[in-house]
Amino acid sequence: MAKGSWKNLTAEQKNIFRSIISGPKTFYDLTSFKKGACVAAKDTVIKFFKRARAMNYIEVKKKGFSLSRGKKPRGLTLLGLIYCIRINLLEPKKAYDIRLKHKLKFPKMKDPLLIPLVLEDGKEITVPLDCFFIEDIEKNNTEEFYKFLAYQRNFPTEDMIPLLFTLAGFFLFFRAYGRKDKFLEKYIKGDDILLPNGLRIENFRRFHRDFQRNLKTVLKRAGL
Repeated sequence: MAKGSWKNLTAEQKNIFRSIISGPKTFYDLTSFKKGACVAAKDTVIKFFKRARAMNYIEVKKKGFSLSRGKKPRGLTLLGLIYCIRINLLEPKKAYDIRLKHKLKFPKMKDPLLIPLVLEDGKEITVPLDCFFIEDIEKNNTEEFYKFLAYQRNFPTEDMIPLLFTLAGFFLFFRAYGRKDKFLEKYIKGDDILLPNGLRIENFRRFHRDFQRNLKTVLKRAGL
């Protein structure tokens, strides 16, 4: 698997990406004049498929599509989705809809990060980061969410994707909470908040700094 990001794309390569962004495309879709427009020459498309697969930016979409020779639709991976935002081929605000169009599942961490917390009554608990409305944040704050993912200093590797999605949602949750975003209204009970896992945190506002400080410690211990 190639590492890093694909640099110095040609105009034809960018056009292929743009076409695939709009929905998975077969080799025939990209090279046939009968489909309305030939996006690129056959040799160019073949080389693009090979390089983009090696970078893990595209994949063959098997479910619900024809798999006959020459008709294997290629669509974006999550890494490819982030890459297309990073090189300005896809607007961040459209990324949620594109993820669904390419049938990409929201990535879950196998071992969720746990944040230690001391409640009002002195009880010590640990709270998984993915309890903080991560998927709701992606859907309701799509542009901010995908900017967080795409504009990191270093381009992510495939194994970093679940962690980055979790961190994006977690950090942006505090912004949404502070703004009292509408989709959170049913979870905010006065100064308390009710998490999707059923945990109610009393006087939640006072925990902002605790969460941020403890997260740094957890990430450091995890070697991140």
